[in-house]
Amino acid sequence: TGASLSGDKLKVLYPGTVTVTGTDALDGYDNLVTTIVVPVNKKTSPALKAPANVTMTFGDKPRKTAAITDGNGSGTLHVWTDNAAVTARLTDRLGVELTALKVTKAPVAVTIEQESTADTTAPADVTFTVTVNPGTLPDLKPGNIDLNVGDTKENNSADNLKNVKGFLAGTKLTFSSDKTAIATVDKDTGKVTGISAGSATITVTETLDNYANKTEKFTVNVSKKVSPVLTTPANVTMTYDANPAKSVALSDAVGEGNGGPLSVTAAPSGVVTATLTSERQVKLTALKVPAGLVTITVSQAATPDTEAPKDVTFTVKVNKGAGGKNEERIPAVTAGNTVTLTMPLARTGSKITYVLTDAGTTGASLSGDKLKVLYPGTVTVTGTDALDGYDNVVTTIVVPVNKKTSPALTTPADVTMTYDADRAKSVATSDAVGEGNGGPLSVTA
Repeated sequence: TGASLSGDKLKVLYPGTVTVTGTDALDGYDNLVTTIVVPVNKKTSPALKAPANVTMTFGDKPRKTAAITDGNGSGTLHVWTDNAAVTARLTDRLGVELTALKVTKAPVAVTIEQESTADTTAPADVTFTVTVNPGTLPDLKPGNIDLNVGDTKENNSADNLKNVKGFLAGTKLTFSSDKTAIATVDKDTGKVTGISAGSATITVTETLDNYANKTEKFTVNVSKKVSPVLTTPANVTMTYDANPAKSVALSDAVGEGNGGPLSVTAAPSGVVTATLTSERQVKLTALKVPAGLVTITVSQAATPDTEAPKDVTFTVKVNKGAGGKNEERIPAVTAGNTVTLTMPLARTGSKITYVLTDAGTTGASLSGDKLKVLYPGTVTVTGTDALDGYDNVVTTIVVPVNKKTSPALTTPADVTMTYDADRAKSVATSDAVGEGNGGPLSVTA
């Protein structure tokens, strides 16, 4: 014990047993000698002070606690955990180095024990806890995707995302779409397919043991397919006819496009009507003859999966209708009379006007269709048959003007006479010759 005694003061340094002899002396008496056995115990150790509780994230580097303080000083330390999910070891500085091997539901207890020393007892074991939170998976940062209906893209496929820096081996990727009517995605590969126009959100979920699930999203913008162009019909030239059934022409068929409904318009309006046939031709009906060309526009509506193609246009030229043959009719005219001109109509609904172009020697005058002639000769009249939408039919009418028919001369009665050698007596006179045209008379025998 390394004990020392000074008087009745016993000083002990180490545990063990000290034997002291005590002598009681008094004159006239024998001494009374007593052996005193003094057991010497170890000192009571100060309590160990455990490090503070620790929270770690799976995947972190090993975490070192602060130094273990107090206790009996030089006693050997030991450390252990109650769950293999966390390992603990003492460091040179008497801190505890902690390594998280997996995530646990409950905190892991770490126990520290210190052995006794030569003169000091072992302190009570102390514990602290380690909580291991799930690790954090890296950001994959998938980009948005633009594609057309029916197209497939793999920009953000599982194979591509696994090449992102920091991707952890063993991570499973799962894909889902919030609008499968617009875009679908293969849940395992991440291949995206456009179904219809619109936008859909694709969710990528990362899962890996001991890590918190992570979700990232990207947008898929689906556009309608670009339509094949419509073929443009050739320009049309047609002839107007007052009969609508005959005032018709057909264009070439409108080909290609997206298969959607076709529509057709004509400009200016009210000149030519345009309708579509089952053969995709444009049926054109001329209502009148325009001053210029009529523009026909063919449009096609978009379909659920294809854009509308660009409109196509072609022009329609409407020629005036042909006049048809108009007979020349020469009326019998006698000088001094008025005649009504009767040129037949070339077309139903047309209007005829007359112009006196050459009166000659006839002294003719014209009022409407009334031709008045005074003297024999030849009159030239121009008749014009006009109808909107048609070329004018112009007919030259040559009118011969005959002399008036003379009244008959009256015939004298037959004469009976007697010859006489004397010519002055051999004479007779007939009845007077009456009527006639008043012109000079002549007589022969």
